[in-house]
Amino acid sequence: MSAEFVHLHVHTDYSLLDGACRITDLAAQVKEGRMPAVACTDHGNMFGAVEFHEAMVKAGLNPVLGCEFYLANGSRLTRDPRDPHAQGFHLVLLARDEAGYANLCRLNSAAWLEGFYYKPRIDFELLSQCHEGLTALTACIGGEVPARLLEGDDRAAAAALRRYLELFGRERLYIELQDHGMAEEKAVNPKLVGLADEYGLGLVATNDAHYLKKEHAPAHDVLLCVGTGKTLGDANRMRFQGTEFYLKSPDEMAALFAERPDAVRNSLRIAEQCHLRLTLGDPTRNHYPVYQVPDGVSREQYLRSVCVEGLRERYGFDADSPSLDDSQREIVRRMDFELQVIARMHFTSYFLVVWDFIRFAHRAGIPVGPGRGSGAGSLVAYLTRITDINPLRYSLLFERFLNPERVSPPDFDIDFCERRRHEVIAYVREKYGRESVAQIGTFGTLKTRAVLKDVARVLGRPFADGNRLTRHVPGDPKMTLEKALEQSPELRALRDTEPWVGDVLRHSQVLEGLHRNTSVHAAGVIIGDQPLANLVPLARGADEEIVTQYPAKPCEKLGLLKMDFLGLRTLTILRDAYDMVKANRGVTIVEDAIPLDDPPTYELLNKGSTVAVFQLESSGMRDLCRRFGVRRIEDIIALIALFRPGPMSLLDEFIARKTGQKRIEYDVPEMKPALEETYGIMLYQEQVMQVVQRLAGFTLGQADTLRSAMGKKNKEVMAALFPRFIDGCGRHRIAADVAKDIWEKILKFSDYGFNKSHSAAYAMLSYRTAYMKANYAV
Repeated sequence: MSAEFVHLHVHTDYSLLDGACRITDLAAQVKEGRMPAVACTDHGNMFGAVEFHEAMVKAGLNPVLGCEFYLANGSRLTRDPRDPHAQGFHLVLLARDEAGYANLCRLNSAAWLEGFYYKPRIDFELLSQCHEGLTALTACIGGEVPARLLEGDDRAAAAALRRYLELFGRERLYIELQDHGMAEEKAVNPKLVGLADEYGLGLVATNDAHYLKKEHAPAHDVLLCVGTGKTLGDANRMRFQGTEFYLKSPDEMAALFAERPDAVRNSLRIAEQCHLRLTLGDPTRNHYPVYQVPDGVSREQYLRSVCVEGLRERYGFDADSPSLDDSQREIVRRMDFELQVIARMHFTSYFLVVWDFIRFAHRAGIPVGPGRGSGAGSLVAYLTRITDINPLRYSLLFERFLNPERVSPPDFDIDFCERRRHEVIAYVREKYGRESVAQIGTFGTLKTRAVLKDVARVLGRPFADGNRLTRHVPGDPKMTLEKALEQSPELRALRDTEPWVGDVLRHSQVLEGLHRNTSVHAAGVIIGDQPLANLVPLARGADEEIVTQYPAKPCEKLGLLKMDFLGLRTLTILRDAYDMVKANRGVTIVEDAIPLDDPPTYELLNKGSTVAVFQLESSGMRDLCRRFGVRRIEDIIALIALFRPGPMSLLDEFIARKTGQKRIEYDVPEMKPALEETYGIMLYQEQVMQVVQRLAGFTLGQADTLRSAMGKKNKEVMAALFPRFIDGCGRHRIAADVAKDIWEKILKFSDYGFNKSHSAAYAMLSYRTAYMKANYAV
């Protein structure tokens, strides 16, 4: 029987009111139950579609993507509180192919952006425009056909069915049978069978799966209370009847519908018709906005011309001059190398888009940060004024940002003046079309402490009891209930002595890690080359902003451009300070002209007078400044990289070497050029790349692959690169035992190594705030 049944209803953990199925657990159970496919049909949303698709494909299963829509009783634009069906009838739609997926996205987006009335609603007008590539099921007892039958209006039920039949035809419309032990289902199922026979339609047996296992029903009841703010003692709370809303096995479904085995077999038939495979992570099929360049010029030529102009402004020479010296030729060589990699990886338009909106910000007088993250390692970014930190002076590496040997999308995170950030987003909306720009949705999860508090409240315990439990949960960001019980004897004692604690823990272990609520990413914006509703489902945030239903990673995997437009208060404070100095003292501060060797600035830093100095104002950092002896901008870069939990253990050693109290040593002389700046200590990720390049002959791209593998503890990649590292060191006459020792040090470094590009860019902001405080104090 197992080969003839597919589970056509699963509600994932992406909406508290839909269910408590973890997608990874779901994939394992479907595989174990020998079901070849499963459908994800959350109520009124597609939040989990991409993650569901990936998990099923990885498990060798057929993912069927769909949605259980709310179909308005009339127009989606009307909101009649007198209509008992105003919030909509249920209708299940499943994507058969890419056209069907696109229509799911369009319908979902319109439901949220146009039809929302308590719930996101579509209507028949929208359905008639966006039905291609979709299979329709008449849904549960909340569907229009069964609902009319339950009301005793058989004529209206038949009329609704004919309307669906005219739209979808017999091949794409099925009458759905469910049996969760509810009286309404038992009353309506014979009539549904009669309609199927009368109109020559297929039946399909389905089961709503709001939780994975039957024994999870009580935890799901608790989850509904968490989502609705109720307790189990509330008589009028939302609740499900019975305990049958779990992932039933093929044998259980066959037994339930023994009189109509065709209804069970048809689930497999439907799944075989649904052969959608999303294209994920293919950079050649991205949907980045296309920057329009003048006729007769390619985007590659245009970007190079912008860079050539940047060379004149930044370095004072012409790239095409016949009389370049060696250092100038090396700058041009690096520029052209970066441009070739950018073009080969299909990111030219991306750079032009970012250059354009940052150029707008500069022209509008909106403060922009000098850089953030690994993007400051790109010379092209510096020449186009995307960043404002010279990567050549600080030995920053392009390959740390965009690895030519490991395709991954670039990611510029841009800091803007907190007060005027919205103007840049508004510019992007107008430039690329309002329909092509949206903010990014995110999800809050029921983490260990939160789930204990929520469950305790739902079980009717006072607020103080929830706090008692969470006090005994260790403060590890990666903490789980299982680990907390292992590490906390106090929590185990409470469990063993107070029965209510056992109840809280039992439900909490089922619910831990599920999604608690939807929210909006603080800075993330998606920009597409077409209306986003063609590619991803959209929704509205709490403040009516348009957001993607998918979080950032799935959006990027679908080829969408994610930009972080961050608001940084320091930029606003600096601009206000510059304006005040000009107004009160008649002095115009030009950021690019601020000297980096200003004695009063370093005196202020060495005194530890760094309250209100960006990144250097904590008491620990003030003490470190006094001990460190800050003499140059490179010292501030190191301070920012060192003052973190991992490398703090190196502080004393670093200062001792810097001040000459300890001898500076290198494992082999070849490491000195890379580590001299940090006194023989590996501090920056870029340094490990340079060490691997010098010692083992890796390209910088290969070195970045190793750095990334070590940081992510990717044992497979590390195992493949280890012999290559040892062999490469051998070719440079480094003994195997010395090479192994260096490998171990690099491995240890990966736990705390910092991105120098980010540290350098933020050190510039630190210096500028210190300069203003030292020279223009109130």
